[in-house]
Formats: sequence, C-alpha cells, structure tokens
Amino acid sequence: MNILLTDDDNLILQEVKEALERTVPEIEKIYIATCIAEAKKVLKTVSVQIMLCDIEMPGGSGLDLLSWVRAEALNVQCIFLTNYADFSYARQAIRLDSMEYMLKPIEEKQLCRTVRLAMERAEKEKQDEQARRYWLDTGREAKDLFWQRRLLGNAVQGEEALRRLGYGEQDLFTLASLKAVSLSEVEELWGTDMFEYVLKNVLFELLDTTCFRLESAFGTPEGVWFMVCRFSGIAAPNMGAVEECMEKVKEVCREKIHFEAICAIGMICREAELSGQFVKMREMMENVLEDGGAIWYLEEYSPAPYIYETPDISIWESLLKEGQKEQLRTDIHGYVECRVAGGASWQGAQAFRQDVTQMFYSFLRGAGIQAHKAFAGRQAETLYQRACNSMQDMCRYCDFMLEQVFWHKERLEQPSSLMSMVLQYVDEHYCEDITRNDLVDLVYVSPDYLSRTFKRETGRSLAQYMLEKRMEKAKRLLKSDMSVKNVALQTGYSNFSYFSKVFRDMEGMSPMEYRERLRKQS
Repeated sequence: MNILLTDDDNLILQEVKEALERTVPEIEKIYIATCIAEAKKVLKTVSVQIMLCDIEMPGGSGLDLLSWVRAEALNVQCIFLTNYADFSYARQAIRLDSMEYMLKPIEEKQLCRTVRLAMERAEKEKQDEQARRYWLDTGREAKDLFWQRRLLGNAVQGEEALRRLGYGEQDLFTLASLKAVSLSEVEELWGTDMFEYVLKNVLFELLDTTCFRLESAFGTPEGVWFMVCRFSGIAAPNMGAVEECMEKVKEVCREKIHFEAICAIGMICREAELSGQFVKMREMMENVLEDGGAIWYLEEYSPAPYIYETPDISIWESLLKEGQKEQLRTDIHGYVECRVAGGASWQGAQAFRQDVTQMFYSFLRGAGIQAHKAFAGRQAETLYQRACNSMQDMCRYCDFMLEQVFWHKERLEQPSSLMSMVLQYVDEHYCEDITRNDLVDLVYVSPDYLSRTFKRETGRSLAQYMLEKRMEKAKRLLKSDMSVKNVALQTGYSNFSYFSKVFRDMEGMSPMEYRERLRKQS
C-alpha cells in the first residue's frame, strides 16, 4: 500500500517517514507533500490508500483536503495529525469519515498501530468493492443469458427466475436494435471480439438513464444486435428518451467505432409480450437494407411486398466472358442500389444473391474450375451469409466473387503460371503419395483439365513425371553408402520388392546392379 504524508513542517514529515519505514515495512511507497496543492497533485497521479495529514497548513486546511478527496470519490483512509485539541476540528473530521484524530507529538507505537488499522480498513474496503463489482458483473451476465435464452432460444422462464433477477409483473420494457451497414468492414477494422466488446460497452453506457436502463444486449447470427430496456417505474415510460439515446448510439457508432448503424425501436410492453415483439423486429431488421438516417419504429413497420425484378444475367455473362470486370462491377452495384432504393425486400435480396452466385459458379464450371472449392473458405461463407443484411454487404459480396472469378480466369489464361504452382508442389512432394485430387485442391481446376494441361506443358502424365523424379533421386542416393532398403523408403516406396521391380523396368537393371556398375566405373 502507498501512503501520503502532508504537513508544512519538514522536520515532522521526516520523523514520521522514518518511523513508518522502521515499524511498517509493508508500506510500498511513502509520498510527501508540504501543501494542499502538492497533495492534490499526488492524489491525482498515483494510487494512495492512506493519508496522514496536518489540519492547519498554508493554502487550505487538511479538512478542506479531505473534503476534496470525498468529492472526488477517492478511496483513501485519512489520519489527522494536529497540534490543536479543537472539538470543532474533531467533529468535522468525523463527519468526513476520517479514521483517527491524533495530537502531536505522536508516539511511534501509537502511530504504527493506527497505520496498521488503516491498512486493514483499506484492504477490507478494497475487497468489498471487488465483491460489489463481481456481483454487478455476474448480475449483468445472468441477465444477458436470461434474455438470450428467452428471446433467441424461446426458453420459457418461470416466475421464480424473473423474481431472482429483480423483475416484477408491473415492469414495462421495450426493445431496441441496430445493425452495421457493413458488418464485415467493421470486423476487419476491430476484429470480431474487440468489436463486440466495444459496442457492448457503448450500449451499456448510453442506454442507462433515469427513465430506463439497459438490461441486456446480444447479437443474433445475422449480425443484428438487440437491446432489452426496462423503464424505471419512477415516471411514465418515455419513448422520446429512448429515441434520443438511440440517436446518440448512432452518433457514437459513426464517430468512435467508425460504422453507420441502422437502428430501430420497439413498443412499450410487458415481459410476456417481448417474445412476439422480438420476432417482428427481427423480421423488420432483416428487411431494412439501407440506412435512411432516421430511426425505424416497429409500430409503423409493414412488410414490403415481395417484388423481385430479375436482372439481365445474359448481359453480365457476356461481360464475364469478355473480361469486362469494372463494367460488370458497375452494373451490379447500379442494380443493387436501384433495387434497395426502391424498397426491395429481404426475400428479393436473397433471390438476387442466388442468381449472382449461380452466374459466377456457372462461369467457373464452364472454364473447368471447381467453384465449390474456390469459394470454400470462411471469408466466402461469411460474406455470403451477410450479403442480405444491407446494400453495402451485398455489393461487398459481389465484389469478392468478382475478384475471385477474374483471378481464376487470369490463371487459366496463363497455363504456364498455373502449372508452375503444380510442378513446384510435385517437385517438393513427389516422394509422397500425391494423387490428382491433391493437385486439384491446390489450384481448384477440374481433374480432367489438370491432366490435359499437365501433359501439354510437361509432355508426360503426372504418374510418369513423379516416377521419373523418384528414379532420379534413387540413382543419386545409390551413389552413397545408404542401404538399398533405405533408398526405397527415401523415394516413397515402403515395399522393397516393388521398388526393385520399378527400378529394373526404368533402368534395365536392379538397384544393386546399378550400384555395382557405378563402383566399377569409379
């Protein structure tokens, strides 16, 4: 623990400091201040648990200093040292919750005993504060889990669970929700875990008012966040206050977390009605694909009719074949923006995503590329799932697909480049059991296309090429003292007899005969 000694008498300061160093070695650091201003500076900059302070000093009294400490909510145990046995001083010291009022000169034993008592009291208060914070944190976690199970999992909670969490039959609630206009960009900026941590802290800070407070904040698999707000009951529920707070949330998301948020507010209801409201709001947030700037209201929402105008895919397919990447990107973005601005529904966004995905897959399949492997990564899956969340997410998904398709298209147009990857892999692993499918997974082309291209580029089949590489290595190893059995193992043959047969077929002699001929030549 750290202690601050405050007195305008340097001699007393030094005596007290030396006495504490002798008798209370547990003290980590002793700070010294000769006036109120110095003491405040120390208390602002370092952690101090105990303060020994004179009452009468230049620039203000020790009572003024303790009053400032209490106003700043600093958890400091105060012991007054004074020359004056003034009852009014003692009464003020008690009112300010000082621990002791001691008269100078002070006996060393009494000083030691008082400081140790202060240390015990400081440690107890620290433990009490930790316990209080623990229960606050676990209480929040319990409520989060309760509402996630209640709303996401449709788990019915009994009256006992509600009472245990402090909820009553007369409590009034409302839901609020938000989603990022482009969640993938936000997670790339922050990382998924950090983004959730930051957003949750912002929500619990901003949605805590005298009118209502946030009980739980959780995200859905679609990337939509829901907030359960409970009104205080002190005054009539005020949805205007909820709207003001959500406007502040949008502002903080934009300026501090760097994303535009689509926000919505539900209706005032009892706990039993929240599940139905959650289902409707979840549907609403699925169908809101663009941030119009204003907050959406559940009571004003009516599902848009399912209208989907199929784009002219044949034109886009022609642009793909012609290699007009930027023109195709412009056309796709223009279609998405037009349809969303026209109030396209979530079902329409799904249909468009399906058509675009099918177009890209069909093009790759016709080019001999295995599309299901080319887009098998986590990034592709995440972008696909989030494409229907917003206009930006849909454009981001289409851009990703476009870049991947043209990357593979350019590789196919340069077989030598594609084969260089294959040959490099084969040259590094030819002693292993490489199959044609292993190489297909490497370059995402069809097995037939790989076989044709490999033979055209190398003049031999994959099996023949690997056999020649193995035999070249075997001949190099046979020049050493390595046993023929180990040579077989080193070149990928676990069966010695089979290795000898293959070697004889390729070289016209057995491995032992080949080694003997080398020795005679040398």
